[in-house]
Amino acid sequence: MRGEGTRVGKGEEVNRAGGVGMILGNTPKNGDEVALDAHILPATTVGATDAVKILNYIKSSNKSTAQIDPGMTLFGTKPAPSMTGFSSTGPNPLVADILKPDITAPGLNILAAWSEGSSPTNLDSDHRSVKYNFESGTSMARPHVVKFPDTISQSNLDEFNVPN
Repeated sequence: MRGEGTRVGKGEEVNRAGGVGMILGNTPKNGDEVALDAHILPATTVGATDAVKILNYIKSSNKSTAQIDPGMTLFGTKPAPSMTGFSSTGPNPLVADILKPDITAPGLNILAAWSEGSSPTNLDSDHRSVKYNFESGTSMARPHVVKFPDTISQSNLDEFNVPN
C-alpha cells in the first residue's frame, strides 16, 4: 500500500530487496485514481478498491500468484470525463459564486517527450534512457489549450464585425 514515501521509491526498495515485480495499491486516502510512473522493475498501480480485493486474495492462500500483462486501452470507462484529484475544482475560495477551473485539459498520465539525459524514474540507481515518459500536471495540460483563448477571442471579433 502507498503510505509514506514516493511511489517510485517503493519500487526501488522492492528491487533492492530482490523483488522482481510490484503491485502498488492506493490506500483509501488516495482513492481509486492512479498515476502512471516509470518504475525500476515491472510494476502496476491499482486504486484503493482493487487494492483491497488483491490483499484479500493474497490472504486467502499461501500460494497466491500474479502476473503483469501488457496494457490495453479501455473504452467506456465511468465516470468519464472526470477531473484529476490534483485539479482545482469547486467554488473559488474567495467568491463562492465563481466555479473553478475556468478551463481544463488532459493533464494526468500524458505520454510526453523525455530527455534522454534523465532516467525515467530520476533515481540515482536507474541508468536507463528513454525518449518518452508518462508525466502529469499543469505542464502536461497547457499544450492542449494554449491557443484556446485566442480562438475564442477571434470568434468573438468575427461575430461582432470587429477588425483585428
